[in-house]
Amino acid sequence: MPCIPDTICGADVDSLFAYPTVKIVRIRDSRLGLFKLFLIFLITLYVGLIQLWKDSGYLATEKVSGITRFTLQQPTVDDCSPTNSDCMNDYDSLES
Repeated sequence: MPCIPDTICGADVDSLFAYPTVKIVRIRDSRLGLFKLFLIFLITLYVGLIQLWKDSGYLATEKVSGITRFTLQQPTVDDCSPTNSDCMNDYDSLES
């Protein structure tokens, strides 16, 4: 005599407590296996070369804003400001 009844309220006990599970299948077809490896190779090639290397997809891009300032001035003795009247120029001689 089993301790679990065959039915509960008219429903089959095996149907009430059934659950789904994953089944792992090994497909033994060389064409499908080679096709799968070929697709993995193409996807890796696309992500590696196109997205990361060519398009620099791993870098965040931002709009550049701001002002750039660039000044040139003659060389001076002790790096003083050339706007001072007592500042002397410090040019090198062109003769060797």
